[in-house]
Amino acid sequence: MEENKLHVLVNDLLPDYIDGLTSPETNKIIEEHLAQCSSCQKTLERMKEKPFVLDPDEKIEIDYLKMVRKRNRHRIWITICLVFFVFTSCFGMYVFLFGTKTSATLLNIDTTVAPDQVKLEVECIEKGRKVSRVLWHKQGKDVEAVVYTVPGKEEKKTFSYKIDGLIENVEVAGRIVWEEGKKIPAELALLYENKVEYIGDVSKVSRLLEKMNVSELIGSYTLELDNTGLIIHSVRPINEAYVDRESLLILSMIENVSFVTWKSQDKVETVSVEMMDDRLGTGIKEGYRSLAVFADNIEQLEQSEEIRARECVCE
Repeated sequence: MEENKLHVLVNDLLPDYIDGLTSPETNKIIEEHLAQCSSCQKTLERMKEKPFVLDPDEKIEIDYLKMVRKRNRHRIWITICLVFFVFTSCFGMYVFLFGTKTSATLLNIDTTVAPDQVKLEVECIEKGRKVSRVLWHKQGKDVEAVVYTVPGKEEKKTFSYKIDGLIENVEVAGRIVWEEGKKIPAELALLYENKVEYIGDVSKVSRLLEKMNVSELIGSYTLELDNTGLIIHSVRPINEAYVDRESLLILSMIENVSFVTWKSQDKVETVSVEMMDDRLGTGIKEGYRSLAVFADNIEQLEQSEEIRARECVCE
């Protein structure tokens, strides 16, 4: 009788024994019984081989959780795809429809100001891009044109802006093209953007001379400072026809420079602020503060040189 009760008890404990949930003392009793009972041994072997089967309610619950997770994954992927689609669409519209704001350094600009309109001919010089649109802004007597470009084949485009009243200043793509009622040559506008306050700032002085294309006139050169004077050493002498104009550019665009000297072998040419003031009958340093005055001074010098050249021919 006692042996039968032990047999039933061990059978009931076998699932817990397999899962390691029984105590060491209980394990000892079960193992001693298993050693003597072939029936319980077979039962134990069947239990170990039989696959684990979920209760029907538990299976339904797990299937439901799997379905919920699957739906959530689908929603997450759909959301990611929608976000990506919206982003790429907005980026495409920005690049190909609205365009990118472009600076004057990447544009060929020709501006005409008439009493009733501002006419702008503009072309992008950056390969693979073209001008798409221009936004105009007017404040008082000042007009600003913001130029946008998009990918495409380069081509010149014309835009116009109707105006009421007098216009004094026009700025296109960040560059002044019309100031105080005067058209500003692109070359002078570029130099004015690179003007230098202090002659001791060698990097800025070098950049200014680079924008002036000085190396095309005299080849390679080195710079030397003499207090407020700038001495330019070169192997090739500067052509006399360019001395005054290039000197005026430097004296106007470096605020505290007082003279510029061109040295090449035995040839030395020096031009000072006082010499240019006397020649033009004006203070050339005003050109540092006003682009229109700067352009007037250059124009006046060129006209005087043309007159001098004609006089030499006549003689």
